[in-house]
Amino acid sequence: MNQSIKQSKAGFTIIELVLSMAFVSMLLLAVASTAIFLSNIYAKGTTMQLVNQTGREVTDLLRRDLLQADQSNVTVFSGPNNATAAWGRLCLGEYSYVWNTADGLNNPSATLVRTAGSSEPVRLLRVKDTNRTVCAQNGGGAFAMQVATTDETVDLLGDASGNSQNPSRLAVHSLEVAELASSGNQRLRNVTLRLGTSDTSAFDGSGNDRQCSMSGSTNANANNNYCAVSTFTFFVRATNVK
Repeated sequence: MNQSIKQSKAGFTIIELVLSMAFVSMLLLAVASTAIFLSNIYAKGTTMQLVNQTGREVTDLLRRDLLQADQSNVTVFSGPNNATAAWGRLCLGEYSYVWNTADGLNNPSATLVRTAGSSEPVRLLRVKDTNRTVCAQNGGGAFAMQVATTDETVDLLGDASGNSQNPSRLAVHSLEVAELASSGNQRLRNVTLRLGTSDTSAFDGSGNDRQCSMSGSTNANANNNYCAVSTFTFFVRATNVK
């Protein structure tokens, strides 16, 4: 009888405990790995969605302003070194657009455009500019790098959270406006906007060939999960020549 009582109180052996713990550890590792993978996929998806949604909104606004602009005064200016320009300006007469490029934002020595009284570089500023002061050049051909703001001034790529370190924060990689044809009072233009996340260290290539790195970033601090770039192209046929 005593022997049967002793046998009923027998527990797991050390080997059984080790095997159980190993199984549970492997299960937890698999769950954690799956969660991290899904989180990365979600981050990539939401970042690409942000780029596409913002790109559509910006191009719709650009198209509308171009259609209403004085076509004889539509001009585009780029900062120094056009291949990797630090900033650019699009002058339409009533409105002007001014931006710092992703290359400029990642260049510590670049001279960037800011709004008056702010230390934060602009991303893509839409300015009510009927006097064309944003696009005015001084005697040496230089532009003002401080832009005065009004109630109608808005940074189309501004971060609502105010977090300048947001890894998914967007920037203009390039913005080109090419006049394809003109006849009488008509103009046909092609507009190409390349928009993406601003951390250029997360990309391979440069210029219009820039794509998110597939082999890992050259910058250990870059987060490739928040990397996206897309090209938006549209045509504008306008007749508003004042």
